[in-house]
Amino acid sequence: PIDRALAVAQPAAAPGLSDLLRALGFGLLGGLLLNLMPCVLPVLAIKVCAVAELGSRGRREILAHALAYTAGILATLSALALVVVALRWSGTAVGWGFHLQEPVFVAVVAAVVVLVAMNLLGAFEVELGTGAFAGVGAGASGARRSFFDGLLAVVLATPCSAPFLGTAVGFAFAARAPVVLAVFLAIGLGLAAPFLAVAAAPRAARFVPRSGPWMIELRRGLGFALLATAVWLLWIVGRSAGVDAMSALLLLLLAVAFCAWTFGLLQTRRRTPGLALVVAVSALLVAGLDRIELSPKASAAAQAEERGIRSYSRDALTAALARGRPVFVYFTADWCLTCKVNESQVLSDPQVADVLAREGFEVLRADWTRRDEAIRRELARLGRAGVPVYALYTPNAPEAPTLLPELLRLEPFLNALAETAEETRRVAVR
Repeated sequence: PIDRALAVAQPAAAPGLSDLLRALGFGLLGGLLLNLMPCVLPVLAIKVCAVAELGSRGRREILAHALAYTAGILATLSALALVVVALRWSGTAVGWGFHLQEPVFVAVVAAVVVLVAMNLLGAFEVELGTGAFAGVGAGASGARRSFFDGLLAVVLATPCSAPFLGTAVGFAFAARAPVVLAVFLAIGLGLAAPFLAVAAAPRAARFVPRSGPWMIELRRGLGFALLATAVWLLWIVGRSAGVDAMSALLLLLLAVAFCAWTFGLLQTRRRTPGLALVVAVSALLVAGLDRIELSPKASAAAQAEERGIRSYSRDALTAALARGRPVFVYFTADWCLTCKVNESQVLSDPQVADVLAREGFEVLRADWTRRDEAIRRELARLGRAGVPVYALYTPNAPEAPTLLPELLRLEPFLNALAETAEETRRVAVR
């Protein structure tokens, strides 16, 4: 059964200390659970391998890696919070994962992911040299690389929505700038917590295997995991900008990989023009992205229409409720992995379709793949700032829908539908 006291959306109110503490706690738990999301696992696995490689060097060096990784996460989330605040001050409303609504940003992230994957696959190595920059990394702590891994973890984590995360971010986006920053930092601490625990606790570190030849093969395997992430990013571009843009971006990423491979060949001949690699890749990205048509295009919703699912609008919702029908609205996006898992595992189940049809539900699909102000306003009214969100409306309480968890399970979802249908019937009898 659904806890309606917590699930029903309430009007925005001035946040108190208890609300702030709850939002911070939810942010910490949500960030912790983000480590279990498929978009973050490759980066987390890389960090565990880094601990294994440093296992023989002592706890202090492992802790240095962990602190740099945490600093990268917190710095990136702080920057993201400041961007959110700046956009809000300029009159632009945004939500969690908003940067993935921009195909150009997704394309740049895909190029970075491919470069890191080529490094893991052994195409080239990152060498610090003996100049002034080498002194920064004295002791081989690899802090700069760990800091970058933290940045990458945040970029890949933001399209994921974990339990508790939606509530925390929704609270933050409706609050003042210091609260936005505080909640984002809490999410960052939760995201970094597992690696910090392994680094700080000697007993936990003992369970991490020591480095050896097996690490080379595992590193290559992780390279393929990051390439899988690049495929997902390409899919996002394809859904938002079309298959032509996706194909052109694929060719551009192939060129980036070729630059990395060429750089590796020069390394084997003891020539390491690191600056040349950066310049070549940057020039490729600027020239390539300028020629690729990445402007968002409307995506077809043919499959949803075939199942009798209409596109969301406030008018459609109001009209269905006025006819005395219960309404199920699901807020989704093509770049939201949690949404796609829920849709494939639960929403597409034949039992769900049977109950929805038998009980007379109106089903509305709110697609937030691209910016949509009407959907953003409804999410804000529900106290949420990102997707997925699943709302069950009844004619007797059109402004107080029941909100379901971000991660759906079949039986609880069927029970929620049955409860909503029963409540609608009781009101109709009266």
